[in-house]
Amino acid sequence: MILGDEERKREITLEEVDEAIASNRRRTRWGRGIWAALTVLLVIAAILLAVTSYLYTPVLVSGGSMAPTLADGDVVLVARKEIAAPGDVICLYYGDRTIVKRYIAGPGKQVEIDEDGMVYVDGEKQEEPYLAAAALGKSDIEYPFETPSGCCFVMGDDRALSLDSRSRAFGCVNELQIAGKVVYRLWPLGSAGRVE
Repeated sequence: MILGDEERKREITLEEVDEAIASNRRRTRWGRGIWAALTVLLVIAAILLAVTSYLYTPVLVSGGSMAPTLADGDVVLVARKEIAAPGDVICLYYGDRTIVKRYIAGPGKQVEIDEDGMVYVDGEKQEEPYLAAAALGKSDIEYPFETPSGCCFVMGDDRALSLDSRSRAFGCVNELQIAGKVVYRLWPLGSAGRVE
């Protein structure tokens, strides 16, 4: 059977043209929306990466010298641009690794620790509510000890266990070794919060 011209030609109605145009617009909007969302996410990720690497750094705590404040395996956030003061928990570069200790005294300060483990800086007894127990610990330096220029005296919170500035083997820490102040515990989630 041979089809006539009318049968070969299919008429396209105005409604079908409008529907095709609307469908095309929906696909274009959807695609643009996806690309816009991906672009925003990439920009946010880049900003977070820049802020994290410049202002904050996550650090894994290794060892138990900061117990009970921090435990082995905790992940903390270190504020790289915050200036540490006595009493702050700090992260420092020691050899080829980073460690966490408590900043006790700055340059030129006289540190003394009595037999009971009480700490005095320039003759003033230090209040240390973060300690589970005071202890003299592994100390082979003579007291009163004057912190050298450009250095700080650091100690762990587990005074009986910690190897720190009380030992000649560890010594005082050059201020250039300070990576920053520990401000927040990220992990474990149940203990997440500010570090005091």
